[in-house]
Amino acid sequence: MNEQDISVLIYKMSSAIVTYINHELNAYHLTFQQFSILRYISQQDDEVIGKDICQFLGVSHPTAVGLTSRMVRNNLLIASISSNDRRQTAFCLSQYGQEILTQTQSLIDQVETQIADGLGENSETFKQCLLSLEEIF
Repeated sequence: MNEQDISVLIYKMSSAIVTYINHELNAYHLTFQQFSILRYISQQDDEVIGKDICQFLGVSHPTAVGLTSRMVRNNLLIASISSNDRRQTAFCLSQYGQEILTQTQSLIDQVETQIADGLGENSETFKQCLLSLEEIF
């Protein structure tokens, strides 16, 4: 594999972005995955269950359980029995989780702006390419 292969470049860029964001979020005792869960839940009108989080992040059920368990323990999320299926756990943001999301949203917005500025007029095309790749994999 060549270091100029598309897959290597995507991996390196993704790793660099996640590492940078995790470093910035560390002051809030938060990871990028946890931030993403907070933002995802805040944007949903319907109840969010573990399966939704698995699909959104593209992670396994045990990984989502570990993430959400830590977030409940850290008072970022509130867990309850799903109103649609008593076998499922539903999640919503705690007051503290909402406060942390509000405090950190601008940081993520800045990173998004840096990425878009770096791509220039190709930003939307790049986004569409990534969405197409997501459908393949």
